[in-house]
Amino acid sequence: MILLDLQLPKKDGRQLLEEIKADERLRGLPVIVLTASTTHQKILESEKLHVEAYLVKPVDCQQFVSVVKSLRRYLLADVIMPA
Repeated sequence: MILLDLQLPKKDGRQLLEEIKADERLRGLPVIVLTASTTHQKILESEKLHVEAYLVKPVDCQQFVSVVKSLRRYLLADVIMPA
């Protein structure tokens, strides 16, 4: 699984996502996008850059920690990863 923040300091996250989807070795990995805006979801959908899920980053630190913990619980409890 790849957790991708779209607002990277040196590279556009959408560009990186395109590179991931173009790479034969990475293409099959599920990508979860971490974004500060729900607008990014519409942009990615319009560009047909398929991702498994979107997480909107809360600005509050405590809320952010809560989101990360929820993601961790989801991955550990509900997802069966390929061997």
